[in-house]
Amino acid sequence: MGSEMCIRDRYKGYSIWTTDCSQAFLNSPVEYGKHYFVRPPPGCGSPGMVWGLGRYLYGLKSSPAAWMNTLSTELKKHGFKTFEDDPCMLRLRRGDSEIIADSGSNLFFLTSPHAPTGRIYENLIFSTILQKYPGILVIDEAYADFAPTNALPLLTESENVIVTRTLSKSYSLAGLRVGYAVASKEIIGILNKAREVYNVDRIAQFIAQVALQDRSYFKKVTQKIISTREFVYQTFLQWQWTTYSSGTNFLFTRPVDSKGNHGKQTAQALYRFLTDNNVFVRYFPSSELTSSFLRISIGKDEEMDIVINLLSKWKLVEQQN
Repeated sequence: MGSEMCIRDRYKGYSIWTTDCSQAFLNSPVEYGKHYFVRPPPGCGSPGMVWGLGRYLYGLKSSPAAWMNTLSTELKKHGFKTFEDDPCMLRLRRGDSEIIADSGSNLFFLTSPHAPTGRIYENLIFSTILQKYPGILVIDEAYADFAPTNALPLLTESENVIVTRTLSKSYSLAGLRVGYAVASKEIIGILNKAREVYNVDRIAQFIAQVALQDRSYFKKVTQKIISTREFVYQTFLQWQWTTYSSGTNFLFTRPVDSKGNHGKQTAQALYRFLTDNNVFVRYFPSSELTSSFLRISIGKDEEMDIVINLLSKWKLVEQQN
């Protein structure tokens, strides 16, 4: 397939596994005996790959789309239990490698850069994990093209690591549903045994190939997004909004109103205000770690001007109230 050959040219010496993901993956981790899966962010690399590993290793028999659509029911049939995201993943540090090493699992997912914070993890953290963790570490790099580093060098350190990518973010091809995984020949061999024969259609392959070959446009667009992101980031810092330094195409920020208030109610108020003005951001109210923050995607300069003007207007409205 053309797009796969194009990807292979970029990652010579590695094995590649391409996948189509027609549905978003589970919104919480799942556990099955000693097999422990931690949720990757919605993207194209990991969901299809998880289905492939599940099918090959655990005998899941439904199609990818059906398995994704009825994932909770399907997993319960096979003895899985669901539970909430481990908040330590938001604060992962080098010393936290023991958490993963002692998890009793043989397959562990991490997102880098992290979602929804956008935080960048140093490869030294992953290297420390790989030295102690006996299972396979999957690093979902959906947003890696917006970050200064990536996890690909780890593939030369260990055969127990998989790096997944998607064309949905930095290539702006979310509707295409194309992604790929880079790993050792042994792991890719297992994935190839599990995947569907026609898991990526010809039209998607052709468009992906064209996008991957146009490196100059890709670099131009990603650099522009990064530049705009940093401008907005500095604006939030000037407003004294706690904001994570980001390696993605979004910012995770804690809004502060004109009276100095911040917290869940403040974030909810701003979320409603932006929605009423047809600006749609992401809000995650279910966890104390995220309920005071909003995730704001980075668009064109003129779009971000609208967002900043609305945020300034919101602060004035809050002051009047």
